[in-house]
Formats: sequence, structure tokens, C-alpha cells
Amino acid sequence: MRLVKVTQLLLAVALGAVACNPSDFDSALDKAPVVSFGNGSEGNSLVALPLSPPGGGISARMLVARKDDPSYLAVADYDKDGKVTVHKATDAESGNLSGAAVTSMAALSPAQPQGQDGPIMLGTPKGGGGQPPPGRVEMLTLAAPAAGAVSFTVQPALAWQNAFGSAVAAGRVTDLGGPTEFVAVSDDGVQVIAADGQTAVASTMCQNVALADPNLDYRPMVVGDFLPGGGEEIALSGFGHVVFVQYDTTSHTLGCSLLVIGQGVSTTFGSSLAAADFDGDGQLDLAVGMPPDHVYVYFGPLRGTDGNALEKVAIVSKTGTHFGQRIAAYEAPGLVPSQLLVSDPTASGGIKPGVGRAGGGKVMLLNVLRAGGPVQYVEDPATPNAAVEAAALFDSNGDAPTGVLGHNLGFLVFDNTAGCAAGGSQVLVPWATSGSSVLAFFDYAVRLDVASTFSPDPRCFAK
Repeated sequence: MRLVKVTQLLLAVALGAVACNPSDFDSALDKAPVVSFGNGSEGNSLVALPLSPPGGGISARMLVARKDDPSYLAVADYDKDGKVTVHKATDAESGNLSGAAVTSMAALSPAQPQGQDGPIMLGTPKGGGGQPPPGRVEMLTLAAPAAGAVSFTVQPALAWQNAFGSAVAAGRVTDLGGPTEFVAVSDDGVQVIAADGQTAVASTMCQNVALADPNLDYRPMVVGDFLPGGGEEIALSGFGHVVFVQYDTTSHTLGCSLLVIGQGVSTTFGSSLAAADFDGDGQLDLAVGMPPDHVYVYFGPLRGTDGNALEKVAIVSKTGTHFGQRIAAYEAPGLVPSQLLVSDPTASGGIKPGVGRAGGGKVMLLNVLRAGGPVQYVEDPATPNAAVEAAALFDSNGDAPTGVLGHNLGFLVFDNTAGCAAGGSQVLVPWATSGSSVLAFFDYAVRLDVASTFSPDPRCFAK
């Protein structure tokens, strides 16, 4: 099994009250929860969805699919020490996926008891085997038929237009405070779907939505309360634009807001989206990736109809090659503001210029500062900005393929109640995919070149 080791800048530091042995991080990395999900083409990537841990010694759980393998669906369970157990769907279970790979996933809010997530929607935009309708979504139910086992029940749900299911999400779009719904998109439209996955609540095909980039294997989309007036909106990336889809509670129809965000003629604007309260003012903000070298953060609420007039900052990379190709919010429990994960899959991963290998890839953990001026921060290894750059995460031992680290990324909440580290019952650990077979987690502690201390991963891999 090929392993990818990933680490923050320098790890040989004292960690104070943390119970892990700070002098043993090399072996700790060997024990980190890095897992191979089988051999496959490195041109694709894993799709991962964090789920609620079911207890019983399991500290974290993820649902994993592979974009290059229509038959692959698995649950990865992690214990408090990072040991992983993979439960793969049988051929009979995954055979209900319409013969198409899963490229997006979403789960409704977890239900009680612990570990029993709500319904899970799978996007299979090439479902149908080339026959109309050409796109569809599926519903997944997980169960535990026996101790240490997982069963997968996949049921076909809605089928619609071309590439329907290229992105799925969950939110409250039709009624603020009402039940959580699913949202699924196609090349040309948006569907709001009830929690059963079968009932179409509302849809739209307004002109601005029909802007999908045919070069993308997914459709960037997030759901949240971005605009004034209550309720949640659908922020959807098109070919160089971001549009907002709203539900009108008077006419009970779904339609496009007049607000459209863009950056001139750039067709890469909107290659990725992330939503969180990045500046700590209690309002939801929207981050938009524009590779090869920009990420823009728009501060909410987003008012008016002129996207150019919105208050924003730009994060610019001097060294970026695909900087901003993927972004994700990093929201530690109780931590305000949130931080921003930004990947550059083809960057030279390393600590400083001349260290690391070309094309190894890098993921940066950034603080978003609401400051004046058009450029907030320039990512430059020669002059790191301590106020913004919390961590640089990369393939430290050089055994990952080039150009694939961070095609998908995010964070996983570990239940630390059974762990050996002080500091709360939940801890947050960033992860990134490396090709279609490896899901890698990051150990990081203190940057020695800046006067700041960042929370280490408190799981005790190095006991």
C-alpha cells in the first residue's frame, strides 16, 4: 500500500500539555490515518463526506467514493489513535449506482441516536448509461447489521437533465426554519428536493444558471444565508460567474437573483466555492477560487445587484500554479472566525524556496483578514505572512504523484472523549485527497519561523 505522509512546516517542537511525544513525529506520521482505497488512475480523485461517528470506540467516520470507479463505495472508520477500518460496499450493494461513479455527496443533519446520520444523497451525473434522462441522484442508507459491519442500501432517486447530480448539497431553501432539503444541480438547472430524495419541491432553469464549464468534472455549489431577507440561497458557479438562486415564498417558485459575481473575462473564476464566517462578524461570507493565483472572499450579507460593488479581499499567490483550484472552510468547534483551506495541486510543496519537489502540491490554511486595499495577502515562501498563513501542508516524503494533492479537501471532526489529549471533546483535523486512492490527514503543530502558535492535532499517534 502506497502511503502519503503530510506534515506542517517543522514538527520537532515542544507541545506543552499535549500528551503525544513531540520528539517522535516521524513515527507518528507513519501511524497517521492515511489509507489507500485501491489502485486506480491518478487523473481522478476520491470524493469524501464526513459523517457522525457511531461510538463504540470509533472517533470519526467518512463516506468515500472514487470518481474513476463506478463500483466503489466505502465507509472509513477511525479510532482515537488514527487506526482506520474500511468497510467496502459489496458488488451487489454498489450495483445499484446506475452504473455511474459518484462525484458528489451530501447528508442531512445527523439524527439521534449518535452516529445515525440523516438521509445521504449521492450525485451520479453520468447515471443512465447514455440513455435519457442523462443525469440522476441516488439515496444511500447506512446500517450496522452486526458489530463492526456496515451495510449499504442504494435506491434510485430523481433523474433529470444532462449532468444532473454534478453537485449536491443540503440546506433550508424554501422555508427558513423548515425541514432541511437537498439541492442538486445539472448543466442547466437547479432542483430542490425533499428529504426523501424522491419529491421535487422546486426547480429553475433561469438563464444565468446555464453557465456550466464543460471542463469541470463537478459543479461548484454551496447553500447558505448569503443575501438579505432571511432564508438560504444557492450559490452556484458557472462559466466564470457565481449566481444566486432564491426561493420566493410568495409565488412559491425558485428563481435567480439579480446579483451575479464575476471577475472580468476570467473563465476560471468560480472553480471552487466555500462558505463560512471568515471575518467573525456573525455573517456568512463566500470564498471564490480563481486559479492559477487568486482566491476572493466576499463579506456578507451580499447586498445589491452589482457584484463589483461587494466588499471583498483578494488572496494572491506569487508562486501559485493552480492556487484556488479547490477551497474549503475550516471551522473548528467554538472557533470564530473560521479559516480557509486552499489547495494548489501542482505547486512545489515545501517549507521554503528550494525545499520540496516541483508539482508535489500544497494545501494552505489561511486566516482571512478584513482589511482595506485590493490585495490582502501575497503567498510567498520567501516572506511568509504570519498574520494570514496558519500552516502549509504538503507531501513531506515525496511519494505522492505530482499534480493531485488537494483535488478534494476539508476537515473531519474527531470525537476526542476517549482520547489521551486535553482540550475538549472534539478536535478538528484537515484532510486532502491524493489521486483516486489515497486520503491523507495532516499533522501540524507550531511554525518556528513566525511568532504564533497553532493548535496541534492532539490525537496520540506517537504513544
